[in-house]
Amino acid sequence: MATVATNVTDTFFSALWAQYIAAAPHAARIRSLLARPEKPLVNDHVAFRTFNTAPINIKSIQPWLMQLGYVPLDDYVFEDKKLLAKSFVKQDSPQDLENYAPLIFFSELEVDKLSAKAQRIIHKLLEQLDTSKLNGPEFFYSGQLWPAPDFEQYSSLLVESEYAAWLSVMGMRANHFTVLVNALESFHSLPELLSFLEQQGYTMNESGGKIKGSPAVLLEQSSTMADVQPYTFSDRHVENLPTCFYEFALRYQTAEGKLYQGFVPANADKIFELVIQSAEASWNPKYGTKNLGPFAGSCLPKDTTAFLSWSQNKLKRKLSLLKTIIKVNEQIKEKNNN
Repeated sequence: MATVATNVTDTFFSALWAQYIAAAPHAARIRSLLARPEKPLVNDHVAFRTFNTAPINIKSIQPWLMQLGYVPLDDYVFEDKKLLAKSFVKQDSPQDLENYAPLIFFSELEVDKLSAKAQRIIHKLLEQLDTSKLNGPEFFYSGQLWPAPDFEQYSSLLVESEYAAWLSVMGMRANHFTVLVNALESFHSLPELLSFLEQQGYTMNESGGKIKGSPAVLLEQSSTMADVQPYTFSDRHVENLPTCFYEFALRYQTAEGKLYQGFVPANADKIFELVIQSAEASWNPKYGTKNLGPFAGSCLPKDTTAFLSWSQNKLKRKLSLLKTIIKVNEQIKEKNNN
């Protein structure tokens, strides 16, 4: 039975990785840089996102993780981001460097804590859920779970929750894989590894610092920027959106001499923000999706609306992106005034 379970788990992670690198091709390139034929990379953990609504909340999908031999480990709460999370560990795995099974980190968004409008959008998506994908462990790499939202729906979700917006278009997949740095032969610290990757042209995410955590909390983490790929919305609008990133974790030993198997909420809180970074923000920290409030003043809103009107009337161009920006900006102002 143990051999069968191992084969099933290996097949699961292989399928999950194949789907993941299609959305994050830079991860495959980094893996090639770090892996050795005689010593493949050790995966520390994979992370998933979902809504806290049946039949795709953590409680509903947990039996499928147990089919893979995983059992619950720890629970986490991220109040500011309206998220609950649970980690899972492979049952009876010694979790040492010679026998390390990837942890699974599953978070869920508390939909009922969002605005009424955001809840309506999410419930409309869930009403269109493709229930044929609720078929066991294959669900975790089933991709798009519902028809694509339109750009306005996505933009409205993005105002409140990057997490919700990402899930609405990316569906069910690994949000990130993670290299266990402890198992690398050529690198013995995160700064050493990050320096090498930056020399190879990869950009690290600096939200909360390049390295989150410390030896004091028994865990250090870092990650690349998310890849960006075009996505076609239901209204045929095409936009380049962030997909997935690659993470690196260095674990320290507990007082019992075992590798720490938990997650640090302060680290994870910053990790949740990683995919919101835009492509431009990866090289220019003055830009990107920082929440500095709506644009206002006596000129910019008026000039933006005038330019949209002129483009529609004179050039016969719809400029749907600009139209949505103006609408979302008004929604933010209205929300702030309430």
